[in-house]
Amino acid sequence: MSAIYSTVFALAFAHAICLPSISSYLAGFHSESIMLGYCISAVCLGELCATPFFTRWYETAPARDLAIAALAISTVGSVLYAVAPNDIYVLASRLLVGVAAGVQGPFLSMAAGLCKDHERYDTLVAVRSMHTAAFVLGTGVAAVATFVHTPAPITSLNHLQHMMPKYVQEMVMHVMSFLPIYLSITHTHRL
Repeated sequence: MSAIYSTVFALAFAHAICLPSISSYLAGFHSESIMLGYCISAVCLGELCATPFFTRWYETAPARDLAIAALAISTVGSVLYAVAPNDIYVLASRLLVGVAAGVQGPFLSMAAGLCKDHERYDTLVAVRSMHTAAFVLGTGVAAVATFVHTPAPITSLNHLQHMMPKYVQEMVMHVMSFLPIYLSITHTHRL
């Protein structure tokens, strides 16, 4: 069951972590605003199209193969998102992440089959809760880590023009101001 939980968590996290940055990423390509809707719905479309394939495959192959394939497809989609030279590649990357998420249907049926009848509801709720938790954590991590001025993806890595949000700058400043105090306290207690 832990393999099911971790796979569902990883797939949902991979989808959610890109959500806050898609609009600024597409703006770097001078895309029309409708492309944002296409990129977000591509995940759902990929999942819708891939679920029957993964379900059929689950009938003949072990679940480990499904999990490895789904994680590999999700990784390819995430890497494609990171190196996308234009908005069509961003769209394709989101479609691949959706295709990888198509494995959730067979995993839900596998989780239901692995438990006793009186535990089935709790097990399915736990799997869906992992999905929800990953979605919330992914968007939360991305929102904190997303920079205000994200440069165009085509910009070379030597010329990054990121500027941290004001609240992150203040948080770093406060942590750094307490660091000498903490070090002096821990240093005196060691002696």
